[in-house]
Amino acid sequence: MGPEHSLLLWANRVRYEAATDADSLAALTECCRLEGILPAIESAHAFAGAKRWAKQNPGKKVLIGLSGRGDKDMPTLQRTVLVDKELADKQP
Repeated sequence: MGPEHSLLLWANRVRYEAATDADSLAALTECCRLEGILPAIESAHAFAGAKRWAKQNPGKKVLIGLSGRGDKDMPTLQRTVLVDKELADKQP
């Protein structure tokens, strides 16, 4: 973390949260399915955190600054999300 982020944290101007890879990939998949948008994996972490925050704060608005494109992440998605989907499709 750089000095600017340290100062913002110290001044209680920001709060940092974590999202697991599984939560982020699930949020990425949901964004693709519902909105037709393929976000970058980095942005999908924000979606996962925002979804968690929205559950804790019903009725409040959430603004996410979506940056990045998911097309650059296709090799990773092919090894994770798409493999999981293929396995799920083969289940009886």
